[in-house]
Amino acid sequence: MVGHIAYSLYKAEKVQYIKEQKEAMKVDILPEEVVQEFTAGRDNQASLDHYRGMAETILQRFIGGSFDDMSEQVISEVTNRLTQHMDANITPLLPKKESGWKKFWNGVLQSMVGTFAMAFVVWGIVSVVSKYNPEMIFPTQGSSHQTEQMIAPTTSSDSVAVDLTPQKTTVPVKKEEKQSKK
Repeated sequence: MVGHIAYSLYKAEKVQYIKEQKEAMKVDILPEEVVQEFTAGRDNQASLDHYRGMAETILQRFIGGSFDDMSEQVISEVTNRLTQHMDANITPLLPKKESGWKKFWNGVLQSMVGTFAMAFVVWGIVSVVSKYNPEMIFPTQGSSHQTEQMIAPTTSSDSVAVDLTPQKTTVPVKKEEKQSKK
């Protein structure tokens, strides 16, 4: 690419030189010796480096400018597409903004519902437990789960704890009585 641009610069300079020489000599066709002078003056490494440097500068400016223009255009296009996508697909899914009072009353309502739900759950658990083991929830005075202790004074200064829990006693049945009942 750089070589093509450098050659184009050389040709453009040569065409300009020929035009100027024709006007200066006031001729339609320029003698070949004059064209050879231009070619001989440019046929060296310094001229080639000069054209190559100019070509690289032109190409860098073109690519840099094109890249800047292109990048701005791409960024603008991508931004527009993302905005359209968000407006069409994401924004409708977002929750609507609520006023402060509405948020407050929603919080109060949620607290009340939560309180009633918790009370219902506790009531259910107590109902089930009391159905299967009522003494666990509502103990009676003579229940086997309850133990009473009484401290009885003694003659010394120490106290002794006495267990007053009623004990169940079983009466052994004789073998003869069992058989007679049958």
